[in-house]
Amino acid sequence: MMEAVSWASSAPVKTPEQRLVLLLLAMRSCFDHRAVLSDDALPEQASMPPDQFMDAVHELVKMGLLNIEERNPFRMVVRLMVAA
Repeated sequence: MMEAVSWASSAPVKTPEQRLVLLLLAMRSCFDHRAVLSDDALPEQASMPPDQFMDAVHELVKMGLLNIEERNPFRMVVRLMVAA
């Protein structure tokens, strides 16, 4: 997790919202740098509306910083593309 947090703190993002989302996902990630988005807890922790939070997630995917590994109506699993 600490490797992911360190990476997230210096990753090339465009907005403070993207940085916050990336850091929150990094803090929730496992040893394999995967994080599960399954409820509104993360947007609430980020003090962001859920739509704005998911917009930031999708922008991070477009930027190549996140990869969506699983998606269904109840949860999304993302992998942080931590540089080794």
